[in-house]
Amino acid sequence: MTAAVPLAEREGPGASLGRTLRRLRTIRGLSLERLAARCGVSRAMLSQIESGRSMPTITVLGRVAGGLQVTVTELLGDARDAPVVVTRRPEQPWRAVGPLARVRELANDPRLQRVRWLELALDVGAELELPGVAPGDAVNLVVDAGRVSLRQPGQLPVTLEASDASALVAEGPITLSAHRPATVYVLLSKPL
Repeated sequence: MTAAVPLAEREGPGASLGRTLRRLRTIRGLSLERLAARCGVSRAMLSQIESGRSMPTITVLGRVAGGLQVTVTELLGDARDAPVVVTRRPEQPWRAVGPLARVRELANDPRLQRVRWLELALDVGAELELPGVAPGDAVNLVVDAGRVSLRQPGQLPVTLEASDASALVAEGPITLSAHRPATVYVLLSKPL
């Protein structure tokens, strides 16, 4: 006789995300079609995420969170079970940080100011030093569109294209240069 396998062990890794997505969508009275129209993610993909059959990319996750008007943290962690502080605020406007670059802050950790999530829009030829990066910071980048080069002092540049991601610990200032118009999402985490 075999022992029963707990439900949590039978479910795939996306099951919790799927339940949270369905709960948040239902609370807001949104059909899959209406949410798809709001966030620019297909109804089929939303259905796959809800059923736990697909794990979204960070870009898709950000779009779904935006369509639901929640943070990615709230979407990833079931707020009923996790000690998550959720801070809602109006969408932040774009801020010019150079003639060819704009940035807006999507979220930050209101408790410790340790975590910031930025969206960068870079035109061809833009060169931008990531704001607020210090040695030892964890930097995660996802290129949603375009092509950029990432440079750190004493290291060779790395070229990233749409759907590429990079995770690193900053050794000094980090500079991005756009070879094509680019949209880049950056998650900055200060060490504890």
